[in-house]
Amino acid sequence: MAGTLVTLEELVARINMGVFRVENGDIFTSSNTDKLCNLAAPQLREDVDIPTVLKNCQVPIWSSPGFASLPFILVAPRWEGPLFGRLAQNHEVFPITRGTPGWHLAVPLQESWRRLEVALYDAIRTLETAEITFPLPFRFGYLKSHSTNGKARYHALQSRNAFLPLMATLSDAIAAYIPNPRSLHFETTRDELKESGPHWVNMLLKRGVNRAWVTLLEQSQVATFSREIRRVGVVIDPSNCPAHERRIDRLLLAHVPIWTWMGNGLPSFFRDKPICEIDVARRFRLTETQFAAVVSWPPPASSSTSVPTYAEPAAGSGQKPGETWSEFFARRALKNEQTKLNETEVQRQSRADRERNAETATIPSSRSRVFMWDDSERIGFLVRRLVYRSEIGAWWDQFSEQQRRYDGFRDEWDLCDEFGPGLPRLYDDDDIVFPDTGDNHIVNFQPDSTPPGSPAHQDQDRAAASHADMDAVYDVGINSMTFDVDQLVNVLHYRYGVHDTAYESKKALDEKKWGVICCDLTHTEDDQLSISWIVSWMQRGPSLGNYMISTHLIQRI
Repeated sequence: MAGTLVTLEELVARINMGVFRVENGDIFTSSNTDKLCNLAAPQLREDVDIPTVLKNCQVPIWSSPGFASLPFILVAPRWEGPLFGRLAQNHEVFPITRGTPGWHLAVPLQESWRRLEVALYDAIRTLETAEITFPLPFRFGYLKSHSTNGKARYHALQSRNAFLPLMATLSDAIAAYIPNPRSLHFETTRDELKESGPHWVNMLLKRGVNRAWVTLLEQSQVATFSREIRRVGVVIDPSNCPAHERRIDRLLLAHVPIWTWMGNGLPSFFRDKPICEIDVARRFRLTETQFAAVVSWPPPASSSTSVPTYAEPAAGSGQKPGETWSEFFARRALKNEQTKLNETEVQRQSRADRERNAETATIPSSRSRVFMWDDSERIGFLVRRLVYRSEIGAWWDQFSEQQRRYDGFRDEWDLCDEFGPGLPRLYDDDDIVFPDTGDNHIVNFQPDSTPPGSPAHQDQDRAAASHADMDAVYDVGINSMTFDVDQLVNVLHYRYGVHDTAYESKKALDEKKWGVICCDLTHTEDDQLSISWIVSWMQRGPSLGNYMISTHLIQRI
């Protein structure tokens, strides 16, 4: 973001430091928030671990140009409304289904998340006042199939949480249009805001973004900036502040908490009677650089903090604890060379036949075992798991020839995304619009090895994304509304207990009028209303707005 750097004096004067907090010896101060929070977040680096950042994304982070929008993350997001209600899931209630080839998020929810993701992305690109630097949700695996139910839930949760940084980036982009009285261009900005509504709203509408979608966005937490809508905030080091003046102003105008790090250690005070022992100790105390060198020494080898935790290898997989797939195959290659030296002629010929057949095999033989390298709970570490015989056919087609390896010594196949390119997707490219994320290595982080997507969107594609989302949310066309019979059927059956009996069996009810029907669920099955009759009547009858529904009686108003 262009602009001049903020000096320490300007920052102190602008923020008017008034609230102090001491955490582990570090002193922080802020004047635009009175909410206490954990400020022990580590300073972001270029080689930051993305899953760790996502896990701790609701803790204030140190100011970083690479993640400038993360301070806008909502502390208590409300997953509600037509836009964000689809994200109201948790680890236990994700609709996970088992199909071909494995476990995955229910396809309707996959498509719903995809539409929202693309629409949010396009809105950010249209406003052009914030950059997407955090991996998009689809890169965390909600569009993929997984080997177990638990893995599918884990990746669904990671993907859902990844919507928080994306929403924060859109909030950042919208906050750029908050009028700033301190700006030299305030008069021009105020003239632009004489339009009917905020300027950013009119920008989206002029690009053809769906009006209903923009209205819902304007009413959501994403576009609301007040002290009641709590955001994560940022920690700034004034002595080495990467934030620019315009960035500081945007955070203040959007009520994003700004914590300023004032250093560590207790301040020195004047003493009337100096204590010689303290003076001697102060003369020989370590400087900041010397102290940092001491505390940065690695812990002893016996320390539990130096031992990384890995998922336990699957029984019978042959993988050792903490062993990566490359280390596994390097060890296997040495073992195979030793075995080769001791082979008999019969064994050698049998192995050669197996390897020759494997080169042209379209599917493993019934005697071959198949293993798949899948993500563990620690992203980036793969675990070798046996594929059940009944699932080999489904999983086999998900890997290209470069992603399959055969071991003729053991008659085993290994399937792994890391072996080579060509991983098929759950959807075709024509069905999925993957936003263009540029060349930034942080943006292109791929926890689930999902390949990059299609080229950058054109302006008309950006407008179409919001229309497609609203069409699906409301089940309506752009210019007309349709009647969703299936949804009404589900409501009548699951909420009111009406049975779905055949329409022909209830012809006697055709002569009755809606105003005198009384639905009593204690009646016998023969007396209960049929869904087919109610739906049919409502489609051809008067609007429900003309009726008053009470507990015992439905009357015409």
